[in-house]
Amino acid sequence: PQSSSMNRYLEKGDVDSAYKVACLGVTESDWKTLALAALQAMQLDIARAAFIRLRDVRAVELVNRVATGLAAGTPRGLLPADVAAWQGKFNEAAKLFVSEGHLDKALEMFTSMRMFDEAKQWAEEAARSGQGVKGAGGAAAGGAAAVAELIGRQAEWSEET
Repeated sequence: PQSSSMNRYLEKGDVDSAYKVACLGVTESDWKTLALAALQAMQLDIARAAFIRLRDVRAVELVNRVATGLAAGTPRGLLPADVAAWQGKFNEAAKLFVSEGHLDKALEMFTSMRMFDEAKQWAEEAARSGQGVKGAGGAAAGGAAAVAELIGRQAEWSEET
């Protein structure tokens, strides 16, 4: 297999050449490495081709969602957060969402998975630091309101179960 050659190209950030080498023959785990590297580099055609090669339908859907987001004008900084969330790196995703001023997306991510404690932790941190909501003069107030809303959502969910 051409694994070592592909990895050298990936280390240099040359995803195009890494893809060409992968087509000569690499392992399935190498294809996954290539697909994720291409996705991180926002080289969506290569990421899509690699995930198709792996027959990973969920990953192809993610690539399509990222491409649609780019076309719709979604801020480029939010897309790596979506990818991190998809990979199960929820704290990293939350950090990226908050750094882009979208505390709401981080809280939505955690609450959709019923991870209320983590959501409250991020909301409280945003309230203390005053970040998380771009364009809002009172980010601390927004963080405090978010904590109150989270407590309400958690109570509703507890009643349902």
